Amino acid sequence: MKESEHIKRYLLATLGERGRSRGGLVRLIQGYSTWVDPNADGLEYIRKYIEANKLDKATKEHGVSYQRFYLFAYLRKHTKLSYQAMADMTGLDSHASVMHGIKMHHRWIEDRDPEYLNIISEVRKYFII
Repeated sequence: MKESEHIKRYLLATLGERGRSRGGLVRLIQGYSTWVDPNADGLEYIRKYIEANKLDKATKEHGVSYQRFYLFAYLRKHTKLSYQAMADMTGLDSHASVMHGIKMHHRWIEDRDPEYLNIISEVRKYFII
């Protein structure tokens, strides 16, 4: 992807259609240096897994949400995606859901929760934290 196209995607993701930044130019430049396009080719494998396993559907079913939680922890560790970008990839509305999911993932891994470990066993085959 050309650098100009990458910048254009970043600005649209950050500013939306308004074309204004509330945080100012300095914050905008700092953000660009760490921004990862959620539609970039490097994340294609993850997007395909999300679509194939219907993790982008709004549901609180344990089988779906637990896999999402695991993916959030994986993405947080291995990418520079923002919480909101992760929420967008999985069809959630808020970055807060992602933050909650990561917190619960760490809690259940630490506690060796058998239900959680059983449900995420499939996703762990593809994405190793």
